[in-house]
Parts: sequence; C-alpha cells; structure tokens
Amino acid sequence: LLPVALPNLSRISTMKKSNGKNAWPTVSLFGIYALATSTWAATIESSSCSQADVQAAINSASDEDTVTVPSGVCTWSTGFSINKGIHLKGAGSSNVTINMGGTLTLNKNPSYNVRLSGFTFNRSGGGNSFKVLVVTGAWSAQPPLIHDNVFNISGSGTILYTTNGGVIFNNVFNGDWDDSSIQ
Repeated sequence: LLPVALPNLSRISTMKKSNGKNAWPTVSLFGIYALATSTWAATIESSSCSQADVQAAINSASDEDTVTVPSGVCTWSTGFSINKGIHLKGAGSSNVTINMGGTLTLNKNPSYNVRLSGFTFNRSGGGNSFKVLVVTGAWSAQPPLIHDNVFNISGSGTILYTTNGGVIFNNVFNGDWDDSSIQ
C-alpha cells in the first residue's frame, strides 16, 4: 500500500460547528473508504523482448496493467494474441525492434483499452494476407490505441481491422504502399 498522510485525529475531534457541536470528518472518512476500495494497475516487466518472455509477462498481467518490454532486437516467429485490456509498452521505437514472422492480434476488451506503443515492427513478404497487426473484437468493446511505433513493411500488409473503432496516432509507416497497408 502507498503511504497515506492521515489528518491529526485529535485536532479533528476538537473541530466545532458554528453552533458549538462537534463536526464529523465525513470528507476524511470518504477518502479513507475510497483508498481502501481502490485498486492500482501493476507494471509487469518482461525479461527480454523475446516472444516467449513477452507472452509470459502478458499472461501474468491483468486488465489495466502495463507490460513493459526492454530494449533489444528480437524475432517473433509465430503469432500471438492480447486478450486483456493492457498496455504493451516497448522501451521506445528506437530501442525495441521486432522482426515479425507471425501476426500480433489485439482483441478489443469490453471494459478497457488495449494499447500498443514504443516498438519498431519489421515485416517482409507474405503478401496481402499477412499483417503485422490484426484488431478484432466486439463492436461495442473499447477501442485499441496504437501509438508511437514504427512499421517497416515490404511486400506485406500492416494493420487489418475486422471490427470498428480504434485510434492510430503518432506512428511512422515505411515501405511498400498499396491498398493493403491499413484495412
């Protein structure tokens, strides 16, 4: 638990209303109740940028957690999915490079945004049927946020949306451009 500065209770007990009666510290009691019932999101650190380590960190995360991926160059040879409302956060697009052999699927979460940021993704070959990212999920689910990444694509598609919604911002897209880059 985080340290909390509680008010001087002896001072509170001597507080008086203008009519001379004791005043109850309702605001303080509400604050203590809110603190006791709150949950905090965790930060789960992946041991490396390897697909196995990142998947293990994702598996141990809960909705609203952040999974951080350290600097490195790794190959994700097969696809995997994120089925939780987490933030998968690389150490920065100039620090984490993922050579994609499979597809990363972001499944929209009913209650929380799925976020992806801080990576460089390289993908070469495979044609239109191979994408770096596929976004799927219920239309009513929370939109994914894909930001602050670099996508280096050659002979392949970048992102396929099979549902509505989502925000793609502050990314860099390099490489072959055709109608399959973002569908």
